[in-house]
Amino acid sequence: MSARPLCSAHPLDRGIRGRASLQPILPGTSDRPEQLREVVKAAREAGGTGVWTNLLFLRPGTRENFLEHLAEDWSEQLEHYLELYTGRAYLQNTETKPLRQPSRASHGSTR
Repeated sequence: MSARPLCSAHPLDRGIRGRASLQPILPGTSDRPEQLREVVKAAREAGGTGVWTNLLFLRPGTRENFLEHLAEDWSEQLEHYLELYTGRAYLQNTETKPLRQPSRASHGSTR
């Protein structure tokens, strides 16, 4: 058997499970339910078998770099991010739960 047909076949057609990774989801920038639904729908139409989401987390080093670029590109969001991430690298569960629900509901994912 030649390797060529295997390489040209779509992995999902060969039984390989494909999951879409939506990360990082940015509060106030890429977290609108209609945006998430659109990506999940496209993944499903492409044969995706699941969706994995993760919201932005800002550990030292990444935090300073991200906030610097945020101030340049979305300055109106800077205060909101400073408030959300003050004293923490990860958002509180009260912030993350509503943002994760649209992707779960749209794809039937439990993660």
